Formats: sequence, C-alpha cells, structure tokens
Amino acid sequence: MDIGLAIQQGGRFCSLEYRLRQSEGSGAPSARLILLVVEGREGRLLGFVAPGLSEIVCDADRQYVQELLADIRERVGKDPEALFKQLSSLSVGPLVTHETGICGRQDLRLMPLCSGFISLSASENGRES
Repeated sequence: MDIGLAIQQGGRFCSLEYRLRQSEGSGAPSARLILLVVEGREGRLLGFVAPGLSEIVCDADRQYVQELLADIRERVGKDPEALFKQLSSLSVGPLVTHETGICGRQDLRLMPLCSGFISLSASENGRES
C-alpha cells in the first residue's frame, strides 16, 4: 500500500527516528526519521522505512536496526496492539519514538518527512529490495 493512502485511511501512527551517536558525528547528535507505523481501521499495522538505511545508520548500529526491523516484520501480524504500544514508547537506544498521533490531524507535517518511504514488507533487512 502507498504511504499516502495508508496515512489517509489509517487510525493511529507512530514514527521512529534514528539518533546517530555523538561520538560518530561532529557536535550535537543528529536524528533522522526512518520508520513510520500506521494502524489501519481494522487494527492492522503497516510499516514504512526510509530508503537507503545503509547510508543513514552507522556501522555500529546497523545490526541492531536490522534485528529490530526483522522483529517488527515478524510481530506485525501476531500482536499488533502490543507492538504499536512498544514502538510508541521507545526512548533508549539508537531508535526512539519521534511522534505518535492520529492520522489526518498531523498528516500535513508527516507526509513531507515520509514521502519517499517504502513498505517494510517490501524491504529486506532494512534495505530496499
């Protein structure tokens, strides 16, 4: 499903940002939105990831991010409510919750940030297929 359509038809959303470690970059830590999860009307979760994760995520965090994305792919159909709740409250590690909300109210701000994202189910290990 297209990300724009998912946002228009969705209920809640949760976006996650990747925070580059301070020691890896210069100055203040940088953050970039890399994952959007949208809950559909029937409670089904749809995940979308930023293209080019291998260029965004530093080597030290790559395995963690790939394992988290694999876990999300596995759990999305098993217990979507628990998964959504967990993703909505991540506050430790390189991936943290950026924003949660209701689709439709904040989608004007959300769309430019996520417009190039690809379906999580279409990506493999966090890379475009």
